Formats: sequence, structure tokens, C-alpha cells
Amino acid sequence: MLHLQGWIHDADRLGRLIATVVIFLSVLTAGQAQAIPAKLTHGDLDRLVPRLMDGADIPGMSVVVLQHSRVSYVGNFGTMDRATNRPVERDTRFFAASLSKPLFTYAVLRLANRGLIDLDRPLCEYEENPRLKHDPRYREITARMVLSHTSGLPNWTSGAELELSFEPGSSWEYSGEGFVYLQQVVQRITGEDLQDFMQSEVFGPLRMRNSSYVADEQVARKLAGGHDLLGRPTGQTLPTRRTMNPAGTLLTTAEDYGRFIEALLRREGIDNKLASMMSTAQARPTGFFGGENDSSVYWGLGFGIEAGRHGNNVWQWGDNLDYRSFVMVDPQLGSGIIMLTNSANGLSVAERLAGTVLDGPHPAFDWLPYADFEDPRFIARRDLEHDFYENGGRGAERIYSAASRSLSEQQLTELVVSTGKHLVRDGLPKQAIALLQLHVQHNQSDPDAHDMLASFYLSTGSTELALASLKQSAKLDPDNRDRNATIAKIERQL
Repeated sequence: MLHLQGWIHDADRLGRLIATVVIFLSVLTAGQAQAIPAKLTHGDLDRLVPRLMDGADIPGMSVVVLQHSRVSYVGNFGTMDRATNRPVERDTRFFAASLSKPLFTYAVLRLANRGLIDLDRPLCEYEENPRLKHDPRYREITARMVLSHTSGLPNWTSGAELELSFEPGSSWEYSGEGFVYLQQVVQRITGEDLQDFMQSEVFGPLRMRNSSYVADEQVARKLAGGHDLLGRPTGQTLPTRRTMNPAGTLLTTAEDYGRFIEALLRREGIDNKLASMMSTAQARPTGFFGGENDSSVYWGLGFGIEAGRHGNNVWQWGDNLDYRSFVMVDPQLGSGIIMLTNSANGLSVAERLAGTVLDGPHPAFDWLPYADFEDPRFIARRDLEHDFYENGGRGAERIYSAASRSLSEQQLTELVVSTGKHLVRDGLPKQAIALLQLHVQHNQSDPDAHDMLASFYLSTGSTELALASLKQSAKLDPDNRDRNATIAKIERQL
């Protein structure tokens, strides 16, 4: 059943409307997926990466490979921005998005190593959170819960208040807001804002000279420009001292991030017990969009964890819409890969690159909802977006019908929602609604399809149309209490 309340204030929660996505198998053969670092030469990567970039239409990428706990390869490819054709160079920075989180986690663990923060002490004892004061359960939230995404806080929301999804520590939900709360606590403890704290704890000691959580003019000149699914340059809002956060505004190079991974593997600044918490399961996540997790995926502190051939691999993906990145490391062997891209297509090559460096299989890619660039889901989404952007959606019926024959019901739902969200973000709400209406036409008896359309109506301010869709859904599924409560709430507001 679908839960619509709160969707307007937190677009990321739309994913909860979707059943867990089952990722298609990689197009790599088993032999390729299990290649070991010793068989991979620098020349191999120099040839492979441009081929993958061409296939996925990725303008620019930086790649780092680690072997024996040291950076062994740095490669910079393509263009910073197709509008200027400036080449990606060693000091080209990328939005690292959620790759920000492990770096901040490492800095917090350095504080814990010196006894300045207790991972299991309630954060409210360091710093109250006025956005949570209406819910006394928040007083149970600890740094450990934030770093393992078990705080109950949402990912992102623009509301004046934060709503807990569950009793802190009792379940799992990916949360950027939790990291922001911990940022406030760290600022109170150290007297430094995020940028100064990270400079003193990480960037300075590790000689990460091309990394920051904030962008000044000098940083902006070195920043790669983002590109959408169709390879078109996009604008981006640069983080300031006021808007920077530890969950997603890291601007860095792959080489700098490699220095962080080297330090982590060498346990610099933190003892073995604390360091091992990053690669030891603290929680078991739900599926990416909620529901059951059928993969061997867990969460440590700051990193996701998958059961690897030699033990636990740690990993994290970054998705800032038009910048997508990935890191995966085998701490036992000291092997790993880091890739930063300036493209919405970046994660469509992540599994192939990880498979060339780290033994497979890799259940992390079963959990993540990003398709390989030769996967039918990737192709269908690209074709739909191109049709709506360039042809006004005149070919959408044909593309949707073809996709419905090759994709499962869950995969088709994810395709429609993710494409619709992109259209709304790019100022094309009417096209997004048209796609959702098309989905409803093909799924008239599915209440979830009507609910999804209602959510898009709500997000675009069409409250009466949303109400009509919800009522149609209620006819098909009259006992859904959440939906019925939403209908009553809307009727009171109209």
C-alpha cells in the first residue's frame, strides 16, 4: 500500500511508492567480473575507461585504483564541461555527493578516538535540535545511529520540523538530515564550522589540497560541470558556508579521495577498534526503496558493506543528479576503486569498473537501483527523456509499450517514477504528468498507479486532480487507511 503523506515536502521519499527494484544481471561475463588487480595493467584501464564513457555518454571521469593499501593508478578522462571542452585534469574537482559521508565519518571517529565525542551518548546532550523538539524520541539519537542510518530521520526535507520514521535504533532509513544534525553537534564540540573542522581533521593532515565542502571562486574554476542523462550541460548551485553539509557537498578529486582511503586503510588518527566499525555491520538496511533487502548488504559507520570474497567490502555511491560517483574497497587486501563523474550516467559503468579491480560477485549492485548502460531500463529511460525533451512526448506511447514488454512490473514502475522526477526537476511538470497518466492508462486496475499519479499532481500543485486520482484508487483499494486519511485531509483543505 502507498503512503502519500509528506511527499510534497520531501521528493526523495517518492521512492517509498515503489517496490524494491531488482537489478538486471551485469552484462559482464563471470570471468570479467572476477578479474584480480594483478591482471589489470594501467594500459588496460587507459583503454577501457574511454570505451565505457563513450558507451554511456559520460563527458568526464576521474578514476583511482588502490593496490596493497596504496594508490597505484590515477586516470583523468574526457571533458570538464561540454560547453567549454576543457579537459579533465588532476586538479579537476567533482561534486562527490554522498561520498561526503564516509569522509565526515572518519573525522568524527578521530574525535571519538580523542574522547571528544561518545558515539553512544544522545546527541541532544551536546546540542538540542529545535526541529525535533516536538518528538521526545529524538532524545535517543546517537552519533552511531546517524552514521549507520538508524536514527529514524528522513533523507532530506524542507519542512520546519523533522519527522521520525521509527524509534531511533530500531530500523534503517538512509538519512542526510541525520548527518546535518551531527554536523551541528560537531560544531558545538569543536567551535569550528564544517569546512574548518574538515580542514583541520582531514584535508590538512592528509594533504587533500583539492578538497572542500564549500566553493569559492577558485574552487568554482576547477569544478567540472554537470551533465544530464542526454549529455547536456546543466547548471549547479555551489555550496556556501551557509549551505554546506557533510552528507553531500564535498568537492574533490579522485586522487584526493584516494589519499583518504589510504589513511583509512592505515588506521591514521583512529585506533583499530574504531576503524573496524566502518567495515563491520552495524545495521541491515531495507531495500533501496523500502521493503525487504534480498542482498548481502549491510551498513557500517559511514559506509555500506557487502559480503566480499575475502571479507567485507566497504562502498558508497554518490548521486547529485548530474554528478554520480562510486567507491568500493576491500580492506583485507587493500584493493579498491574510486570513480568520479560529471554525468547522470556515471553509475551505469560502476559495476564494470569495480569488477575489474575487486573479486565479485558484488551484491551492492543488486541493492542499488542503477542500471548498466546496456540494460533495457537505462535505454528506455534515455529514450523517454529524449522524446519528452525533444519531441514533446509524441513517441512516449511506443517507448513505454516496448519497455513494458521487456521490464518487470517493478522495473517499469521505477522507470516511470525516476523519469517523471527528472522532468519535474527540469521544469517540465506537464510532461511528467503526461507520463504518469500514460502509466495509469496501462494499469487502470492498479491502485498504486493512481496513487503515483496523485503524488505527481500534488507535487505540481494540482490538488483537485490529486484528490480525484486518490478517490479512484480508493475505489480499487477501499481499506488503505493512509490513503483515506490523505483524502480526508485534502478535502478539509479545499
